[in-house]
Amino acid sequence: MVKPLLRCALLTAMLAAPVAVGATESEDLTRALALYKQKDYDGAALQFAQLETQSPDDPQIAYYLGCIARRRKRSEDAVTYLEKATRLAPNNADYFVALGDAYGAIANQTRSFTAARQTCTALERAVELAPKSEEARAALITFCRKAPSLVGGGMTKAYDQAKELRALDAPAGTRLLATLYEGEKRYDEAIAACEDTLREHGDDYGLLYVTGRIAAASGTHLDEGIAALEKSLTLPAPEGFPGYAAAHVRLGQLYAQKNAPAEARRHFEAALQLEPTNKDAQTGLEALPKA
Repeated sequence: MVKPLLRCALLTAMLAAPVAVGATESEDLTRALALYKQKDYDGAALQFAQLETQSPDDPQIAYYLGCIARRRKRSEDAVTYLEKATRLAPNNADYFVALGDAYGAIANQTRSFTAARQTCTALERAVELAPKSEEARAALITFCRKAPSLVGGGMTKAYDQAKELRALDAPAGTRLLATLYEGEKRYDEAIAACEDTLREHGDDYGLLYVTGRIAAASGTHLDEGIAALEKSLTLPAPEGFPGYAAAHVRLGQLYAQKNAPAEARRHFEAALQLEPTNKDAQTGLEALPKA
């Protein structure tokens, strides 16, 4: 019923969660957080479990134990911990995004209407608490795209969420709106929305990248995509967005579609210099005519 939520957006939200929501700074907490960020979830689970015995009512500890349970695909445990975190810290939007993700996993596994409705409720609460949060809106939009209106989803609601965010944060809302258009193969509208917002926010790296990504994926508006990506390479790449290697890959794909193999090769090779194991760049190079 409900396919997985936007994992990369949720993970960004998890790592960005405030460090001091109740737990005192300590070597144990620092070590637990470091293990989590290193994706040593078994080690982090042991460390956070020890902290829980010392501070059983600390919402941050419950939150991270819930996140670890999700990473270990223990959805029921994740819900238990994250429900506790949201009870203890009812105004933390990140906690509700993570709880929605956990409910969504159960809805996927069980086809449960109840779990689907719980997913919707948790994500709506996250948006209510942080209306400008792109992560919260993206998670709710993903739910709406996949879930029927019977459980709170539907495409009309998804578009409404993107447009509401666009009114509060034009680049962020446009990124989500353009992605919705892209999903329905409404490429002209997707690129038009990006270009409209870029007139006033021309230095928004994320929106420039999305413009190029949509152009490359759709095979349309190639020149607009190239211009956007070339400009993105002159700007700092913010944390949480695809970096320069991804931008070079998209440029390589666009130039390949324009039958400009030399330029395509240059960008694929640039991507590999930044990320030697980038599979998209390797695939792109292999598909080019031999020099």
